[in-house]
Amino acid sequence: MPMFQITVIPITGKSNVSVSKYIAEIIDCLKDNGIEYTLTPTATVISCKDIKECFNIMYKMHNFLFEKHNLPRIITSIMIDDRRDKSVKPKDKINSVKQKLK
Repeated sequence: MPMFQITVIPITGKSNVSVSKYIAEIIDCLKDNGIEYTLTPTATVISCKDIKECFNIMYKMHNFLFEKHNLPRIITSIMIDDRRDKSVKPKDKINSVKQKLK
């Protein structure tokens, strides 16, 4: 089951450097569409049924703020983990590391 980590950074052109309200809008959109996600301080991790779904969600997340707020620039960073030998969710990966901690 593939998953990806995505960071969307909206460049607003305003003096306020906080972007949390924009990120909250993207997360609300994910929730409204039933997309499973894990929010971290610097990125969002999303599990998908296949790699095509991952790319579709990435595209929607990248374009969401352009369409909603007509922002001048958005920087998006993506990391894909496409494991095909077994189904693994983000919480499984975290639990695996926690079990190995001393």
